[in-house]
Amino acid sequence: MEKIIALACPSCGAALKVSINQKMAKCDYCEREVVCAEALKAPSQKELQKLQNEQQQQGDDW
Repeated sequence: MEKIIALACPSCGAALKVSINQKMAKCDYCEREVVCAEALKAPSQKELQKLQNEQQQQGDDW
């Protein structure tokens, strides 16, 4: 049985479902072709939002 993992598209943040053996994937939303190792490094939309919120809060503190 093939293991499927969820990754985030580095361009738009959409979910990518790929096999652990898959080398390339194409985003269904922005149609970017992604090297799966590249997608593993990309932050998710949720992580990006959290970082933006933290930066905004730090800016408000000054």
